[in-house]
Parts: sequence; structure tokens; C-alpha cells
Amino acid sequence: DNAPEFSQNNYTGVIPENAPTDAFVLKVYANDPDDGPGGEVHYELLDEGDAKDLFKINTVSGEVKTKRELTGKGRSQPYELVIRAQDNGSQVSRQESLATDVPVIVFIGDVSANDGIPYFVAPKLGQMANVTEVSKSLFHYKY
Repeated sequence: DNAPEFSQNNYTGVIPENAPTDAFVLKVYANDPDDGPGGEVHYELLDEGDAKDLFKINTVSGEVKTKRELTGKGRSQPYELVIRAQDNGSQVSRQESLATDVPVIVFIGDVSANDGIPYFVAPKLGQMANVTEVSKSLFHYKY
């Protein structure tokens, strides 16, 4: 009986802060060389850390997706998850189910376009600004 082996020692994903529910983050893959049920692998999120209820995993395909909309705020530190690949060895006589865990890091990308309300830094109130458009016409704005 063999334990499942992941195709990588760790996995990393990046997703924008404004990702919707059910957005693809990454896919993990583990292989188990055993025949029959002992070689069938299923996945689970073993440890979500600070990412509790933000991500979900398809137990058959290993696809990690968002479970709900993310906060809409960037994050300086990535989320650290642990995913387990477990075989069905317990369905075979005189065998136990074996598992292997892998660390997963998920970075939340900052989308600056939605970070607050824009405001003018110049011109100041009462000053005039000349703005040239692509068409080369000149506009005058008075504040």
C-alpha cells in the first residue's frame, strides 16, 4: 500500500482581491500507484488558517476555488493552507487509508482601481487647470 504523492512539494496561487465566488485559484494533483480503491485519491482542505471559509476544494479534481467573494482589500501576507490527498486503502482488506499533506500559499493581488474614492490633489479650489485631450483640443476647468 502506497501513500498518494503530490506532483509538487508545494503549490502557489495568485488571485485578485475582487475575485467573485467560485473563481479558480489553483489545482493540486496527487498520484497513488496502488491498484483498485487503494489507488483512488480524494482531496480535502486540512488547515485553512486565516483563510477560514474563503476557499473550497473539489474532492475529486483537486481544483481550489473561492468559496465566497473576497474582502475587496489587498493583503500584504499570503494565506497559508494545507491540503491533504488521501487514498481509499481502508476499502481493501488488511489495508489502511494513507494520506499526504502539501502546503499551499495563496497571494491576494491588489487591484488599485477600487481602492477608495479618487480626489484632486491639484488644482486647488479657485485655480484653473488646462487639460489636453487626445484630440488635441484644449479644455478649461474652473474650480
